[in-house]
Amino acid sequence: LNLVSPRLVFSIGVLITLLLTVLVGLGSVSRQRRSLVVAQQAWLAAIVESSSDGIIGKTLEGIVTSWNKGAEQLFGYTSLEAVGQPLSKLIMPDGYEREKIDILEKISQGEHISSFQTKRHRRDNSLIDVSVTISPIRDETGLIVGASKTVRDITTEKKYRSKNPGAELKSRR
Repeated sequence: LNLVSPRLVFSIGVLITLLLTVLVGLGSVSRQRRSLVVAQQAWLAAIVESSSDGIIGKTLEGIVTSWNKGAEQLFGYTSLEAVGQPLSKLIMPDGYEREKIDILEKISQGEHISSFQTKRHRRDNSLIDVSVTISPIRDETGLIVGASKTVRDITTEKKYRSKNPGAELKSRR
């Protein structure tokens, strides 16, 4: 009758069962990793959103791509109003064009710009002293696609130091 031997059928069955078990296990690990990545991204988003510092994402052309609550409080524009707009038109005072060009050149070359002090204006056009740190944003291939800007209002600290040279400022946090 030329029937397949029971041992061969059993071996093939065991092999198929093992392969299916491995595939199900890999799928489970993949789902767990995906879930972990989503949770980490949500955690990072919560950190950025709850920061009292303005954290702003922008393209290499200077267009705002993200705007946290700290930036809303600092500058007076909501996220809906700021995203899609040129950052320089929103907060850069007249006469600071060279600073903008220098920043974008350095970022496009991959440089991190450590904390520097400058001035920016709010929605009501009042000027504030700020400390700014800027880092390049890279895509998954390592190509620089934008910049992350952290802005802290230092107006109070500057006024305090000008009235009290050499004095230590107590943390307000």
